[in-house]
Amino acid sequence: MIRKIYIVSVFISFCFGMDFNEFKQMALKNNPYLSAVKLKKDTVNEETKILTRYKNPSINLEFSNFDVTASSNGTGYAAFVNQPVRLWGVYDAKKGFADAKTDEIEKQLSKTKALFVRDLSLLYVDYKTISKIYDLSLEMLEITKKILDITKQRYQNGTISKAKYFQAEVTYNKFKNSVFSIEIKKQESFYNLLKFAKIKKDIQLQTSYSFKIKDPNKDTANSYDIAYLSSKIRTSKESSKIFSNKIEWSELYLGFEKEPDRKIIRAGFNIPIAVFNKKDEEKALSLLKAKKYELLKDAKQTELDFELKKIKTNLKNLQKLKNSTKELIASQEKLLDIYEESYKIANTDIIELQIIQNNLISSKLKLIKTQSLIEKNIINYNYITGADYE
Repeated sequence: MIRKIYIVSVFISFCFGMDFNEFKQMALKNNPYLSAVKLKKDTVNEETKILTRYKNPSINLEFSNFDVTASSNGTGYAAFVNQPVRLWGVYDAKKGFADAKTDEIEKQLSKTKALFVRDLSLLYVDYKTISKIYDLSLEMLEITKKILDITKQRYQNGTISKAKYFQAEVTYNKFKNSVFSIEIKKQESFYNLLKFAKIKKDIQLQTSYSFKIKDPNKDTANSYDIAYLSSKIRTSKESSKIFSNKIEWSELYLGFEKEPDRKIIRAGFNIPIAVFNKKDEEKALSLLKAKKYELLKDAKQTELDFELKKIKTNLKNLQKLKNSTKELIASQEKLLDIYEESYKIANTDIIELQIIQNNLISSKLKLIKTQSLIEKNIINYNYITGADYE
């Protein structure tokens, strides 16, 4: 019965349910934080239109009553059209800033998405790990049940004491209790994953997906963090160009006046003079922001270079540990088979058998956790090298 449960559990985990890529796409679609950043992009697009649009003209109409002489009077009127005119270079500066701001939001969206997928992937690895530990606990429970059956048969044949039989029974019940505890942890890990993904409906999730390094030739120059900080630098520098234009608008006016004895046509420019407000402070602040982000970028670059180097070293060592643990498990499984056969004919003490069994469990658990560390390092490797998460 236990063996059936174990086989069914493993079969369901690998063959049925939703693949991780499908699950990831569902999570990306349902995530409200990503939707909020997308709305921010739409907001910036509208703000760009506001920033670069032209000002409306204005019309001034006047009606006048003239007292020309003591015996006669007259009427007159005037009409003026005023059109603000953007000075040369102002549009290009504002358009450059708007494009930089749009690019910054796009980089922020990419970074937010990549962070979300990275954290989702790490939680998936946690769930996959506890699922494998659960499967291992079922497998070990099956072995323990086998030992218990052999012990019971030997006890009934009178070749083993009652204490030894009860010792085997206690060990079996201990493993059985452990299975229930691990199952609880497995469910908790699964619901934590669904909670983070913001998926409300019940789903079955496969645990067969393995993470791979997407591009081993990429370095931290392609990092989402570096790309975002570079966009912040560009935005600050483009902002300073706007403030380099001390005067942005002049005013063109055209007017017609009619008086009782004459007609007047007026045309001209109204040009502000930058005497007190030259926008030097605003320009300086923008350049200081650009310098700040350049320093942050350099610091982040150094941090990521060190992190990438550490991950590469970790992956090499973890792969060696994985291969070594596999060899150890193969030897321990052979040894366990030999001791089980020996135990059937009363040539082995149950304590020795249980020690070998526990050693095998420890090695298999170590292998599961090593694989988990390998995949987590790969996930972080892909993130800091700017791998595509689509």
